[in-house]
Amino acid sequence: MEEKDNLEKAMTLMSSALKQYEDGKFDVAEHSRREANKLFDEMAREMSTQDGMDKMRFGESRNFGMLYSIFEANTKNLYANDKDKIAKVVNTIKSNPILLSEFKTYNAFLNPTGVENPNAYVNEAVSLTERHTIEELKENNVKLLNTLRELGLNENVETSPEDIELYEDIEYVITNKLDLRNICEYSHVKRRLSECVRDRNTEINENYSDGVKTSVDEAYEALSSKYGEELNEDEIRLVESVSGNSKEAERVFNETRDNLISKIRKELSESKGSEKERWASLLESVKSKTYSKNTALVDIAEMLEAGEVFNN
Repeated sequence: MEEKDNLEKAMTLMSSALKQYEDGKFDVAEHSRREANKLFDEMAREMSTQDGMDKMRFGESRNFGMLYSIFEANTKNLYANDKDKIAKVVNTIKSNPILLSEFKTYNAFLNPTGVENPNAYVNEAVSLTERHTIEELKENNVKLLNTLRELGLNENVETSPEDIELYEDIEYVITNKLDLRNICEYSHVKRRLSECVRDRNTEINENYSDGVKTSVDEAYEALSSKYGEELNEDEIRLVESVSGNSKEAERVFNETRDNLISKIRKELSESKGSEKERWASLLESVKSKTYSKNTALVDIAEMLEAGEVFNN
């Protein structure tokens, strides 16, 4: 980030000034000291404003990865206490073409599945990435940041230096096309992204080594193609949140099934004739559902979709 570079420049200049003083090069040392102080003063002025503090923390573009990590860190609490806020954040991203483009790019690198050749995967992902300028990213990322603040989300989220570097690498891909002028920098970025894809893909494969990985992939495809229009955003987020977490998946499965059974029983008690028979048949079908880690996500999505009938 620019601010980190300026701090490093200022520290380097000040260290050079001290060495130059020791060597008796007073004129050169004074110049180095003044240049260092200019950078320190500039950073101090920026830090005195909210915009400056945001720039120092999130970078010139208000890096999407760092902002989304704040949302992710708040999701569990939001789902328990205020699910509407989840939908508002998701809608902010989905309704904004640039934010949605960023989300897809970050997701491709941070959540790979079934990757056999990380280098080839990264090359293909880079080629498919939509390019935007820093200014375009800032203009739209600020909208996401404002949404997070309007909703009162907790911003005190610790981000590791490794994750920050990863987010910056992904942003570099978004803001730069590969050409002869940046081929060295691009090769370093792609190498680090390949290592990330390899490590994260390995973690996913290990988590789903019992066969769940395939069903998870299928469930995401099902959510995208079959349920994308039927489920609301917080319901989609709920299904995604249980991926790879069998205990949470089983809890959500049972809770969703019990809620649906309760709604069906209410309709059954108020219906007559053939309509009553249809509700009774549906009730038995839902009651017979049992948790299976291989189909949990699809089952949850189907029951959520069925439950929407009662809300219309």
